[in-house]
Amino acid sequence: MPNFVTTLSLALLISSPTLDANSETNNLVTEQQKQIIEAKNHDDCTALMTHMEALEQLTKNIPSDFYFYQGSCLYKQFEYSKSLPILENYFITALANDKYYNQALSIFSSAEQKQKSSQQYLIPPPPSNINLTSSNKLQQAKIQTGIDFISVKAGCFIMGSPLSEHERVDIETPHKVCLTKAYALGKYEITQGQWEAVMGKNPSHFEKCGSRCPVENISWEDIQIFIDKINKKSVMKFRLPTEAEWEYAARAGTTTAFAFGDNIDTSQSNYDGDHPYTGKVVGLDRKKPVAVGSLPANPWGFHEMHGNVWEFVSDWHNLDYYKHSPTNDPKGPKQGSFHIRRGGSWRFGARFCRSAYRGRFRPDSTSTLLGFRLAATL
Repeated sequence: MPNFVTTLSLALLISSPTLDANSETNNLVTEQQKQIIEAKNHDDCTALMTHMEALEQLTKNIPSDFYFYQGSCLYKQFEYSKSLPILENYFITALANDKYYNQALSIFSSAEQKQKSSQQYLIPPPPSNINLTSSNKLQQAKIQTGIDFISVKAGCFIMGSPLSEHERVDIETPHKVCLTKAYALGKYEITQGQWEAVMGKNPSHFEKCGSRCPVENISWEDIQIFIDKINKKSVMKFRLPTEAEWEYAARAGTTTAFAFGDNIDTSQSNYDGDHPYTGKVVGLDRKKPVAVGSLPANPWGFHEMHGNVWEFVSDWHNLDYYKHSPTNDPKGPKQGSFHIRRGGSWRFGARFCRSAYRGRFRPDSTSTLLGFRLAATL
């Protein structure tokens, strides 16, 4: 077998009536994949690009790693405008295989900066008098940050828990809240890989969990630094969600204790299964976070809003705030000593994962139980 198969020879082989087309194509795909890996191991970008071109003619089922190899080669050859969309393709296809995720983010950011310095833009910035649509903003945010967002429409709901909800607490006074503006919220908790790409290091206690696991061992104050940095590279201006925005998305149109109903189990949420919710049998105690997207999404598409790691929101904590909270767009007290945390965690029992449960934590303290997801006004 030669080092690579030309387009002409591929066409002849595939069209030959004496060959089993499917079998021959599979053999050609396997050979091209081997040649790509060999070229990558020898740092031979010319051969790698040739074999990628041949592979793309044979199949659409290309391993995400290969896009990373291809994007990296183009970056080394100073082909920044070609490298960026290929790396973007890697981000989209790498959800199930994140081996090179952190490196790809670093190369993508560098390629973007180098391209801008030469006055060439993959996506030109819009004129100042034109507003990007929400979908365009979310698309650009994904390209620029590697973070998936879901658009949440404005609407009203009953925040807090009804008196009939098992294991509720008094500060969960039910009250009507209306969110008057659409907003974007992270589909997943911010991951270790995403944090490291922005901050340059991974502070997580569970680092061995992998780059797709939620970042933890960070404080509310650390998160503000992360937000400042990421806002410098994105078309959107990120922040922590308000407590109301968080609960609205966590409920996802439901009025039950959890988005999955009036009970929950450890196939739906990562909590301490030795302490199930009322009426449930004992479940798994994983004793650590799981990679984002590992467990089912709620009806609006958000993952791990019940359990995994507690999530900081922007609001200060006040026991009586619900009694005088404004109906429209509540943002919490103006000051306090603690910030609200929501959603429960891998170390706490199921009752703390309820949509209405309100925890608190000092803004300067860290915990292996605490993470976050980003929001932005649309």
